Amino acid sequence: MALKKRLYKIYRDLFSYPELQMEVINYDEYWKKRWQDGTSEGLGKLNSFQRERTDWIVPKIEENSKVLDIGCGEGGTLLYIKKNKSIFPMATEISQYALKYLKSISIDAYKCDMLKIDEVKKLPRADYIIMFEVLEHLPNAEEIIKILEQKANKSIFISIPNTGYFIYRIRLLFGRFALQWVTNPGEHLRFWTYKDLKWWLKSLGYSKRSNVHVYQGVPLFNKIFKGIFGKGLVFEIINNK
Repeated sequence: MALKKRLYKIYRDLFSYPELQMEVINYDEYWKKRWQDGTSEGLGKLNSFQRERTDWIVPKIEENSKVLDIGCGEGGTLLYIKKNKSIFPMATEISQYALKYLKSISIDAYKCDMLKIDEVKKLPRADYIIMFEVLEHLPNAEEIIKILEQKANKSIFISIPNTGYFIYRIRLLFGRFALQWVTNPGEHLRFWTYKDLKWWLKSLGYSKRSNVHVYQGVPLFNKIFKGIFGKGLVFEIINNK
Protein backbone atom coordinates (compact mmCIF):
# COMPACT_ATOMS: atom_id res chain seq x y z
CA MET A 1 0.00 0.00 0.00
CA ALA A 2 2.84 2.39 0.87
CA LEU A 3 4.53 1.69 -2.48
CA LYS A 4 1.26 2.26 -4.31
CA LYS A 5 0.81 5.65 -2.61
CA ARG A 6 4.39 6.61 -3.41
CA LEU A 7 4.01 5.69 -7.08
CA TYR A 8 0.75 7.64 -7.27
CA LYS A 9 2.45 10.69 -5.76
CA ILE A 10 5.26 10.48 -8.32
CA TYR A 11 2.71 10.18 -11.14
CA ARG A 12 0.76 13.15 -9.77
CA ASP A 13 3.90 15.28 -9.40
CA LEU A 14 4.94 14.52 -12.98
CA PHE A 15 1.69 14.74 -14.91
CA SER A 16 -1.15 16.33 -12.94
CA TYR A 17 -2.27 19.91 -12.26
CA PRO A 18 -4.06 21.30 -9.20
CA GLU A 19 -7.56 22.66 -9.69
CA LEU A 20 -7.28 26.18 -11.08
CA GLN A 21 -8.91 28.82 -8.87
CA MET A 22 -9.58 32.24 -10.35
CA GLU A 23 -10.71 33.97 -7.16
CA VAL A 24 -8.22 36.20 -5.34
CA ILE A 25 -7.55 34.82 -1.87
CA ASN A 26 -9.04 36.98 0.86
CA TYR A 27 -6.67 36.38 3.78
CA ASP A 28 -8.90 38.13 6.28
CA GLU A 29 -11.76 35.75 5.45
CA TYR A 30 -9.38 32.77 5.49
CA TRP A 31 -8.10 33.54 8.97
CA LYS A 32 -11.50 34.62 10.23
CA LYS A 33 -12.93 31.22 9.29
CA ARG A 34 -10.09 29.32 10.95
CA TRP A 35 -10.43 31.46 14.06
CA GLN A 36 -14.22 31.13 14.35
CA ASP A 37 -14.16 27.41 13.59
CA GLY A 38 -11.87 26.91 16.55
CA THR A 39 -9.19 25.37 14.34
CA SER A 40 -6.50 27.65 15.78
CA GLU A 41 -5.87 24.97 18.41
CA GLY A 42 -3.87 22.92 15.92
CA LEU A 43 -2.10 25.80 14.23
CA GLY A 44 1.62 26.47 14.39
CA LYS A 45 2.87 22.91 13.88
CA LEU A 46 5.62 22.33 11.32
CA ASN A 47 5.61 19.56 8.75
CA SER A 48 8.84 17.69 7.93
CA PHE A 49 9.66 20.09 5.08
CA GLN A 50 9.34 23.16 7.30
CA ARG A 51 11.08 21.51 10.25
CA GLU A 52 14.17 20.49 8.26
CA ARG A 53 14.93 24.01 7.06
CA THR A 54 14.27 25.43 10.53
CA ASP A 55 16.64 22.88 12.06
CA TRP A 56 19.34 24.28 9.80
CA ILE A 57 18.97 27.83 11.11
CA VAL A 58 18.40 27.13 14.82
CA PRO A 59 22.12 26.54 15.65
CA LYS A 60 22.99 29.81 13.91
CA ILE A 61 20.71 31.91 16.12
CA GLU A 62 22.20 33.29 19.30
CA GLU A 63 20.36 33.25 22.61
CA ASN A 64 18.24 36.26 23.60
CA SER A 65 18.05 37.55 20.02
CA LYS A 66 15.24 39.39 18.30
CA VAL A 67 13.95 37.20 15.45
CA LEU A 68 11.60 38.64 12.83
CA ASP A 69 9.69 36.14 10.66
CA ILE A 70 8.25 37.79 7.53
CA GLY A 71 5.01 36.27 6.24
CA CYS A 72 5.06 33.86 9.15
CA GLY A 73 1.53 32.49 8.76
CA GLU A 74 0.63 30.67 11.96
CA GLY A 75 3.94 31.39 13.66
CA GLY A 76 5.08 27.76 13.63
CA THR A 77 8.70 28.55 12.75
CA LEU A 78 9.07 31.06 15.58
CA LEU A 79 7.42 28.73 18.08
CA TYR A 80 9.74 25.90 17.02
CA ILE A 81 12.82 28.11 17.41
CA LYS A 82 11.55 29.32 20.77
CA LYS A 83 11.48 25.73 22.04
CA ASN A 84 15.20 25.47 21.33
CA LYS A 85 16.45 29.00 21.97
CA SER A 86 15.53 31.93 24.17
CA ILE A 87 14.38 34.53 21.63
CA PHE A 88 12.17 37.58 21.30
CA PRO A 89 9.77 36.54 18.48
CA MET A 90 8.51 39.13 16.00
CA ALA A 91 6.41 38.57 12.90
CA THR A 92 4.66 40.16 9.93
CA GLU A 93 1.45 39.16 8.20
CA ILE A 94 -1.02 40.91 5.93
CA SER A 95 -4.27 39.81 7.58
CA GLN A 96 -5.68 41.46 10.70
CA TYR A 97 -7.05 38.09 11.82
CA ALA A 98 -3.63 36.47 11.43
CA LEU A 99 -2.13 39.29 13.46
CA LYS A 100 -4.76 38.76 16.12
CA TYR A 101 -3.85 35.09 16.39
CA LEU A 102 -0.10 35.79 16.50
CA LYS A 103 -0.53 38.32 19.30
CA SER A 104 -2.64 35.79 21.22
CA ILE A 105 0.38 33.46 21.34
CA SER A 106 2.71 36.24 22.53
CA ILE A 107 4.34 37.08 19.21
CA ASP A 108 4.98 40.76 18.54
CA ALA A 109 3.23 41.08 15.16
CA TYR A 110 3.18 43.81 12.50
CA LYS A 111 1.05 44.26 9.41
CA CYS A 112 3.12 44.42 6.23
CA ASP A 113 2.38 43.95 2.54
CA MET A 114 5.71 42.92 1.00
CA LEU A 115 4.57 44.26 -2.37
CA LYS A 116 4.56 47.77 -0.91
CA ILE A 117 8.13 49.02 -0.52
CA ASP A 118 7.13 51.82 1.83
CA GLU A 119 5.75 49.25 4.29
CA VAL A 120 8.86 47.08 4.00
CA LYS A 121 11.06 50.07 4.80
CA LYS A 122 9.09 50.65 8.01
CA LEU A 123 9.74 47.16 9.39
CA PRO A 124 11.52 47.13 12.78
CA ARG A 125 15.14 46.07 13.13
CA ALA A 126 15.94 42.58 14.39
CA ASP A 127 19.02 40.48 14.99
CA TYR A 128 17.80 37.85 12.56
CA ILE A 129 15.21 38.03 9.78
CA ILE A 130 13.48 34.93 8.41
CA MET A 131 11.61 34.86 5.11
CA PHE A 132 10.55 31.34 4.17
CA GLU A 133 8.72 30.72 0.86
CA VAL A 134 8.02 34.41 0.27
CA LEU A 135 10.73 35.71 -2.06
CA GLU A 136 9.46 33.77 -5.08
CA HIS A 137 6.14 35.66 -4.81
CA LEU A 138 7.80 39.07 -5.16
CA PRO A 139 8.70 40.78 -8.47
CA ASN A 140 11.45 42.90 -6.91
CA ALA A 141 13.42 40.33 -4.95
CA GLU A 142 16.72 42.18 -5.28
CA GLU A 143 15.31 45.41 -3.84
CA ILE A 144 13.69 43.55 -0.96
CA ILE A 145 16.96 41.80 -0.08
CA LYS A 146 18.84 45.11 0.02
CA ILE A 147 16.24 46.65 2.34
CA LEU A 148 16.18 43.66 4.69
CA GLU A 149 19.96 43.71 4.85
CA GLN A 150 19.68 47.12 6.52
CA LYS A 151 17.15 45.74 9.01
CA ALA A 152 19.07 42.63 10.13
CA ASN A 153 21.84 43.08 12.68
CA LYS A 154 23.29 39.61 12.15
CA SER A 155 21.73 37.46 9.42
CA ILE A 156 18.88 36.96 6.99
CA PHE A 157 17.51 33.44 6.39
CA ILE A 158 15.53 32.81 3.21
CA SER A 159 14.04 29.67 1.67
CA ILE A 160 12.87 29.18 -1.92
CA PRO A 161 11.90 26.17 -4.07
CA ASN A 162 14.58 24.58 -6.26
CA THR A 163 13.22 24.77 -9.80
CA GLY A 164 16.05 22.46 -10.90
CA TYR A 165 14.60 19.56 -8.86
CA PHE A 166 14.54 16.40 -10.97
CA ILE A 167 10.74 16.09 -10.86
CA TYR A 168 10.43 19.56 -12.40
CA ARG A 169 13.05 18.67 -15.02
CA ILE A 170 11.11 15.58 -16.05
CA ARG A 171 7.89 17.60 -16.24
CA LEU A 172 9.62 19.88 -18.74
CA LEU A 173 10.64 16.86 -20.82
CA PHE A 174 6.94 16.01 -21.11
CA GLY A 175 6.03 19.59 -21.99
CA ARG A 176 4.80 20.71 -18.57
CA PHE A 177 6.31 23.55 -16.53
CA ALA A 178 7.54 23.06 -12.96
CA LEU A 179 4.55 22.70 -10.65
CA GLN A 180 5.12 24.97 -7.65
CA TRP A 181 1.69 26.58 -7.35
CA VAL A 182 -1.32 25.52 -5.28
CA THR A 183 -4.32 27.51 -6.52
CA ASN A 184 -3.09 29.61 -9.46
CA PRO A 185 0.02 29.59 -11.72
CA GLY A 186 0.51 33.29 -10.99
CA GLU A 187 1.52 32.60 -7.37
CA HIS A 188 5.24 32.44 -8.17
CA LEU A 189 6.88 35.28 -10.05
CA ARG A 190 10.54 34.31 -9.63
CA PHE A 191 12.37 31.00 -10.02
CA TRP A 192 15.81 29.76 -8.96
CA THR A 193 17.85 26.59 -9.42
CA TYR A 194 20.77 25.75 -7.13
CA LYS A 195 23.30 27.11 -9.64
CA ASP A 196 21.14 30.16 -10.36
CA LEU A 197 21.02 30.96 -6.66
CA LYS A 198 24.81 30.72 -6.33
CA TRP A 199 25.23 33.05 -9.34
CA TRP A 200 22.55 35.43 -8.03
CA LEU A 201 24.13 35.76 -4.59
CA LYS A 202 27.53 36.40 -6.16
CA SER A 203 26.08 39.05 -8.47
CA LEU A 204 24.51 40.81 -5.48
CA GLY A 205 27.84 40.81 -3.67
CA TYR A 206 26.93 38.17 -1.10
CA SER A 207 29.08 35.28 -2.29
CA LYS A 208 31.64 35.49 0.54
CA ARG A 209 29.10 35.99 3.29
CA SER A 210 26.33 33.61 2.32
CA ASN A 211 25.66 29.93 2.91
CA VAL A 212 23.32 27.74 0.85
CA HIS A 213 21.75 24.54 2.18
CA VAL A 214 19.76 22.04 0.13
CA TYR A 215 17.04 20.09 1.91
CA GLN A 216 14.28 17.53 1.30
CA GLY A 217 14.04 15.70 -2.02
CA VAL A 218 15.87 12.37 -2.46
CA PRO A 219 17.92 11.40 0.63
CA LEU A 220 21.68 10.96 0.13
CA PHE A 221 21.48 11.96 -3.54
CA ASN A 222 20.51 15.48 -2.45
CA LYS A 223 23.89 15.69 -0.68
CA ILE A 224 25.88 14.62 -3.75
CA PHE A 225 23.86 16.10 -6.64
CA LYS A 226 22.37 19.05 -4.79
CA GLY A 227 20.94 20.92 -7.75
CA ILE A 228 19.08 17.89 -9.10
CA PHE A 229 17.84 15.93 -6.09
CA GLY A 230 17.32 18.68 -3.50
CA LYS A 231 13.76 20.00 -3.45
CA GLY A 232 14.23 23.09 -1.29
CA LEU A 233 16.91 25.79 -0.98
CA VAL A 234 17.53 27.72 2.21
CA PHE A 235 20.31 30.26 2.50
CA GLU A 236 21.82 32.70 4.98
CA ILE A 237 23.17 36.15 4.23
CA ILE A 238 25.45 37.33 7.03
CA ASN A 239 25.55 41.04 7.77
CA ASN A 240 29.17 42.10 8.15
CA LYS A 241 28.40 45.69 9.07
